[in-house]
Amino acid sequence: MKLPMERTSETPRLPFDPFALWAAEQRAGTDRGPRLDDAVDLAVWRELAPGFDGPNTQTKRAPDLLGRVMELVPPGASILDIGAGTGNYALPLAQQGCDVTALDHSPDMLAVLQRKFEQEGVAGVTPQPGRWEDAQIAPHDYVLAANCLYRTADLQHALERFSSLARKRVLIIFSIGTPHVLLNALNQALDRGPFRTGAGPDHVVWGLQALGVLPWVEPFSVNRMLHFADLAEATQHLGRTLGLNAAEQARAVEILPSLLQPVANGWEYPYTLTIPLIHWETADLHARD
Repeated sequence: MKLPMERTSETPRLPFDPFALWAAEQRAGTDRGPRLDDAVDLAVWRELAPGFDGPNTQTKRAPDLLGRVMELVPPGASILDIGAGTGNYALPLAQQGCDVTALDHSPDMLAVLQRKFEQEGVAGVTPQPGRWEDAQIAPHDYVLAANCLYRTADLQHALERFSSLARKRVLIIFSIGTPHVLLNALNQALDRGPFRTGAGPDHVVWGLQALGVLPWVEPFSVNRMLHFADLAEATQHLGRTLGLNAAEQARAVEILPSLLQPVANGWEYPYTLTIPLIHWETADLHARD
């Protein structure tokens, strides 16, 4: 997808504080609260890391999204991949000649990335453990922040920090990855109220507008499929996200057959995500300093 070159420099005034709204939505998110704690989040990624590179990996499900990122980041550029995980963006970027710093606060995810680029003989990737909020790191030409805002309470700090680390452009990929419709239906069937995913990509756009930046927003659709061998596995997987207790899990086993599709080898749930790629030239934000 090619972008038109003309942009207006006028930024509409927002009738609300997008940063306060972001913080309120993050506090209200029912799938985020515990993971705002570093220790809890690290434990989750320790469990997920060994099997993270499965068929539902974002870059496998959305090759056009990966291709667009690689169009925007030219060969030879330096790029800071924030929340690099197991390297699903870092490795392709390095393979096209970029110098990639892969920053992630989970040592377990970085260990998988290290094994992958060593096995594939990929040069140009430097794993770096740490939190983007306070990591001591030099600016790069580009910053890629893919799916790493879920733990963020202070959106303004995030946007300004990303921009300070990018000499040319920041790219944000915003995806939660949760099957919201399924989780919401299950949560309400259990009389727990609506399932809320916290702040979304629209809040990022509003935040940038408040900082005087009109970003590009490019949507990409990703088809995903959840597969469970049995209802017990489905309950464990979905119950972890919802934080179900033992009694609620027992009820969920009875409810889920009405929400999932039976197949020969278990149960499935197909769903579609719309993932926005939000990007802007950092000169647009620095111009207001």
